[in-house]
Amino acid sequence: MSYSNLYEDRNPYTVIDDEVNVERIIEELTNHSFFNSEEHVHLQTRYEPNHDLKYTNTLLKKYKMYSTRMMCLTPTRCYSYHVDSSPRVHIPLITNEMCFFILEKQMFNLPVGKSYWIDTRKGHTALNGSNPRRQPDFKRWHLVGMTDEIL
Repeated sequence: MSYSNLYEDRNPYTVIDDEVNVERIIEELTNHSFFNSEEHVHLQTRYEPNHDLKYTNTLLKKYKMYSTRMMCLTPTRCYSYHVDSSPRVHIPLITNEMCFFILEKQMFNLPVGKSYWIDTRKGHTALNGSNPRRQPDFKRWHLVGMTDEIL
C-alpha cells in the first residue's frame, strides 16, 4: 500500500504512546554499551533486530518501526534541515529542555516517556542547545525508526 497521501489530514507531530518504559530501554542499551559512543547505533537491519533487546524490540514491532537507530546529538550540534522519504517514530531516551525538534519552522520539546509519530516528509531538523560550559557531556539520545503506518 502506498502511503504518499495517507497523512494529508494528520498532524505532523502526534503522541502515540505516553507510557514508554524508558528506564527499561536504557538498561537494555546500557548492557550492550551503546551509550559509550557519539555514533548512531543501528538496532535493526530493515525489519530484523540486530541485538537481543527484549523490551525495545517489542516496541519497535508494536510501532511497526524499521531501520531503527539510536541517534545522538552532542551539545551545540544539529542536523541539517531536510525531508525524509517516510514518517518516523521517535522515542526520546535522554533529553532536556534545551533539546528541540523543529518541524516546518515550529520548535518542540519531545519529553522522555512518550513515543511520537512525526511526519518527517516535511522539512525538519533536531538540535541539542545544551550549554557546553554547564553540561559539556550532555548527549541527546533518541530511538528513531522509519514507519509506513498511521499509528
